[in-house]
Formats: sequence, structure tokens, C-alpha cells
Amino acid sequence: MSKTPKKRNPLHLEQRNGLWFAVLNIPKECRPKLGNKVKFIKSLETHNQREAVNNSYKFIAQWKSEIAFAKGSFTKPLLERASELKKRFEDKTEDELLRDPEWNNYLKTSTLFIPSKEITEFHAEVAGALTRLAPHRDGWVASLKQKAKTKDQMIRDVDRFLGVCKMLEDITAKTIKKWTDELIGLGATQSSINRILISCKSFYKYLKVAGELAHNAENPFTGLAEVVRETVKKSKKSRSNWTVEEALKLYEEVKATKHPAMLSLFIIGAYTGCRINEIAEMKKEDVNLKEKFFYLPKSKTKDGVREVPIHNAILPLFKRLYAETKDEYIIASTAENQYGNRSAPLSQRFGRIKSSLGYGEGLVFHSFRGTVATLLENAGVDETVAAHIVGHKIKTMTYGLYSSGTRMSIKLKAINKISYPAPFNQFA
Repeated sequence: MSKTPKKRNPLHLEQRNGLWFAVLNIPKECRPKLGNKVKFIKSLETHNQREAVNNSYKFIAQWKSEIAFAKGSFTKPLLERASELKKRFEDKTEDELLRDPEWNNYLKTSTLFIPSKEITEFHAEVAGALTRLAPHRDGWVASLKQKAKTKDQMIRDVDRFLGVCKMLEDITAKTIKKWTDELIGLGATQSSINRILISCKSFYKYLKVAGELAHNAENPFTGLAEVVRETVKKSKKSRSNWTVEEALKLYEEVKATKHPAMLSLFIIGAYTGCRINEIAEMKKEDVNLKEKFFYLPKSKTKDGVREVPIHNAILPLFKRLYAETKDEYIIASTAENQYGNRSAPLSQRFGRIKSSLGYGEGLVFHSFRGTVATLLENAGVDETVAAHIVGHKIKTMTYGLYSSGTRMSIKLKAINKISYPAPFNQFA
């Protein structure tokens, strides 16, 4: 008499004391990057096999993506498809989903080689738990009735916000406060932040019209002017400049992170006094290697639009960045899409690095503007020439109102009077 074959558990499921668990073995080579675990395991908190199968999908998909990411494989996430999938699946029952070939295809494609945070957001949006903001951007733009110049500025402001806040559920008072604090740390003025908040307030109001929010929902961008004023006031009192010794210490720490874009941005900032967003948004077409300068066509002030001399010490760095760039920008950024603020990921990384060394809120990337100004002053550079280099307003009538600016040859001579000790002066 033949033996009855042992009943096998469904793929990636185990039953223990009657309870079902989702289980996925981790390849040996991936274990060091995943906490040295041998396998992923998660209780599905059910004795029903069919329910366990349904509940296991999201865990298995996420674990597979983490394994693939640990292997070093990476492809662009499917966040752009999440809204479409959400509409397609939201009215289906579990039985209908199991029989739907599109749903099964989603389960396969959702095992993308992307970080767990992103795959979690993807699943959450498809499930209706999260609402992505980017799809509403164009509708809001179309609703604007302002004059062209004002409209363009509002779009830039909201695009900046969408670069740091991607989900509707992320818009909270705490998130906005953290973001405005970061803007202040980057040197934004009270008036510019208030303008940005007005633009974001308009976008949030549009989300109500789009049906994503209740009409009586409180607008979190309202009433922040006083908070911003006090924060700016406090920041100005506490802000100081990096010393040469601190810059050298920072350089060693940034270099140790092995992040080329962050290192390049840091070096350029320390040798030019440029704002972080000015460097991050610098385009290849605006760099003149032959005459040793780069042009900044956009800045937060009129005086910030300028030609900046390239110090001899960092010219080799500029030549390498110019030759190696894979797009139109000199500095690479992980900003995810056309709405991304290119400086945001780099600003956040710099903040973590300087905080790890014990530097507080008074010392930020913007502090290098003061550092370069101080170095120029101590090198005996004329104040007007220094102002034209860092992009400060000339307050005198003759130079400020009537002069066409300082010649590049004079600015090059001036910038090469500043110096840092080795090894913060060798960038071949």
C-alpha cells in the first residue's frame, strides 16, 4: 500500500502551532546587508490558509525588493503607476483580485529592486493608504489665475516643496516646521519663506477642490508667519562662520563618507561662498573652463546673478566634473523627478555630517558665504570685488547703481588670494 504524500505548504508559508507565517530565505551573500538574518519571517496572525495567502503578498513583495536591493540591483520605482493601479483595483474583492491577471502581474512587478521605504509607499498608495501629491501638480498649475511672473514663482515654490514632501499624508505641522527650518539654514529670508508658504497654501487649497481633502480641513500652511519670523531672528543671532580649522575637519569627514557629489559640492562651496542650491543647479553650459569662471543665471537675489571665478585649486575638480557629468548638471543629485529640489538630498546629507561632528544650528552650509568673505577681507581684497564674487549687494551709489561690475581678471586674482591648508587644497 503506497504512502499518502505529505501535503506541502503554499510557497513562502509555514504553519506553526496552527498559525500561519510568511517566510522567505535570504541568500547567503545578502545576509550581511540585512542584519545577518537567515530568513525573513512574519506572523500572519491567522489559522486560515486562504487568508494567510492573501495577507502574505505584501510582505513577500517587500522582502524580495530588499534582497534585490542588497544584491546591488536597482531600477526606477513604479510610483508613477501607483495611482493607476489604485483606481483599477480599489473596487475588487479579494477573490476577484486573485483571479485578476493584472493584479498577479502587479505582484510580480512590485518586487522591484528598490529600497523598502519606497516599495512600502508604493504598496500603500495602491492600497489607498497614501495619496501622492505629484499627480495633482499640473491641475493646480492650470487653476492659477495670477500674472505670468507671479505664477512662475509660485510653481517654483511648490515644486521645491514637492521635492521634499511626496505624499499628502506627510503634510503636517511638524513636517512643514522642519522644512522651513531647513530653508532658514540654507539662508532663506523671512520674506522668501512667507512667499513660499503662500504658494504651498494655494496648492493645499487646490487639493480640497480635487476631492483629496475635506472642504473644512485646516490648512497647515496658515498662520506660520510669526513662527518663521522668530526662527529667522533666532537663526541670525546664532549663525556664525566656519573657521579654516573647522572646514578642514569637515572636509575629512565628508571625504570619509565616499559620496562624490557631496564632496564636490562641499569643496566648491568652501572655495566660492556660493549657496548650496546655486551649486546643485549649476549647468554644464554655464561653466567656462577656458576663462575659469561659471555663471549663475538664477539666484534668490538680483545681486546673486553673477559670474563666479574658479580658484586654481579647484579647477582640476571642475574639469573632471565637466567631463564626467551624465546630464546637464555639474553636480549629481538623487532628487527623484522634475519636481525635485536638487539641493535637498545634499543639504540633508550635509546636515547629518556636520551634526555628527557636534556642530549645532549656528553652523550650516550657508556659513561658508561668511567664511569666504572673511578670507577675502583678511587677504586684503577690496570689499566691492568681494561682494561681486559672493553675490552681495553693493550699497554705494557709484558702484552699486552705475557700475557694470568687476572684471573677471580682477575677481580671479582676488579669489586666488584665499587658501586652505593641505590636504584641503589638492583636488586633482
